[in-house]
Amino acid sequence: EMRYLGILKFYNPRNGYGYITVDPRFVTDDGENSVPSELRVERSEVNAGGQNPGAMQDVEVEFGIWKTSRDVPKAYNVTLPGGVPLPQAVPEA
Repeated sequence: EMRYLGILKFYNPRNGYGYITVDPRFVTDDGENSVPSELRVERSEVNAGGQNPGAMQDVEVEFGIWKTSRDVPKAYNVTLPGGVPLPQAVPEA
């Protein structure tokens, strides 16, 4: 399974999504295997060790890429580099 690197520009737990800027070394316009420069990531694909992910900005991440039925590429299993889970949401007092 191919893993990619990039920067999680932001993740908003209230809205349940964020965007990743893909490392330019991985970006290609190679037809079926093309990799865009930016990907959307949904809450269900943010790996926070089984917990809800917290708000994040400008975090280096590692991820896979899948395509929806409409051929839209999205990130999945988003972690810190090396597969380490991302920070969890801090419970509100």
